[in-house]
Amino acid sequence: MTLIAGSVIVMGFLTGILVRNRAENKAYVESSPITIQRTLSRKTSRRIVLLFYRPGCRYCQQIKRQVNRNEAQVKSSRQKETGVFLKVRTTNPANTRVLDRYQVESTPTFMVIKKGQVLKQYSGTNPAKIDQLMLRGDAK
Repeated sequence: MTLIAGSVIVMGFLTGILVRNRAENKAYVESSPITIQRTLSRKTSRRIVLLFYRPGCRYCQQIKRQVNRNEAQVKSSRQKETGVFLKVRTTNPANTRVLDRYQVESTPTFMVIKKGQVLKQYSGTNPAKIDQLMLRGDAK
């Protein structure tokens, strides 16, 4: 009986790990162009973090797990200063105006915007800088 109970506990633990890893490694879900444009036009005092990505970009794929984990943390946070996180697919023709406005030339690129102004920008895959920018908005 204890062998069965132990097996059930181990299987539950392993299932939890698999589900968590699958959630962290899921595909990027692009923010709609309308949501992006509306959010950026408000000039809110909340932080807006943009991730500019390209589906075929190997560097964008490399950071996907970290980005999804940070996004889940931002969404679960109840602090107003945490702000909004938007994913902008650079291959979507509807996002051309946003790409031109912020002069995005490479992926992945992160930007922190507040009151309509770009506060910080980072292009690359450095995990520490991505965490700083996504979670606190102070990447150097």
